[in-house]
Amino acid sequence: MNPLSGPISGRMDDRTALHTAARRYCEDRYSDWAQTYNELEARENVQIENKFKPGWDYSEEAYGVFPRYRMDKAIRIEVERLAPESSNSLEELRSRLISACEIAEARLRSELNNTIAREALREEAEDYKAYIRILSERDLANVVPLPFRRVLTDKEAKNSGIN
Repeated sequence: MNPLSGPISGRMDDRTALHTAARRYCEDRYSDWAQTYNELEARENVQIENKFKPGWDYSEEAYGVFPRYRMDKAIRIEVERLAPESSNSLEELRSRLISACEIAEARLRSELNNTIAREALREEAEDYKAYIRILSERDLANVVPLPFRRVLTDKEAKNSGIN
């Protein structure tokens, strides 16, 4: 008899574990980069009211940091639009998780024109994709569960009247 999968046994199926690992990665990276950005703003003595003055702009170092946490949040949202069980295999889900990153990156690239910011987005996206690609089944066996959270797809939100 096989042990039951799921939160009661502590063992997730591989697709749920991969989905959870992707979410956890995004949450951890978001926290790390947001903290880095907060520390940078403190060092640069950035005053919030100055951000609204004409001519204000981010420092080059800030352009290298804040797009990263925005990227991690955007990826997480796209990942949470996916239900792990909607993929037929672990590799199909892995591919969909990488596509989620590409969707998030395309959305943010349309918002950010600064060269340094765009390079930061690209690097953060590549780090995420590399992580998703290298996770082995042994790695997935050690993934700690997270509470499930799913974000509506654009189509679902449109059909429900939420936007």
